Amino acid sequence: MVISDDHDEKWKYTEHTKVKHEIFSKYFKTWSNILGKYHNLHVFDCFAGRGRYVEGNEGSPLKILKILVNLKKKQGKPENAYCHFIEKNDSNYENLCNEIKNFKNENKN
Repeated sequence: MVISDDHDEKWKYTEHTKVKHEIFSKYFKTWSNILGKYHNLHVFDCFAGRGRYVEGNEGSPLKILKILVNLKKKQGKPENAYCHFIEKNDSNYENLCNEIKNFKNENKN
């Protein structure tokens, strides 16, 4: 049986996902730090998902935003970062928009 992309079963935070996010976060932070010193950044997450897993763990869009906000606070760079989060599933997209809105509200300054 095929389950839909927005089914909770597809949004369990597995060990594989945890390791993937750890590797991605280190890579993204390093390159954002290097490139953000000299350039505006455009970040594309083409399978953005719902933003958060059923257990509450952050998905890649929230990890991206958190890294960029922390770099800006600590170093003042990148001056501008434009994030493009692409998600095909309407329900996942709606969840993602809510998660981003919550993130923005928590990080006003």
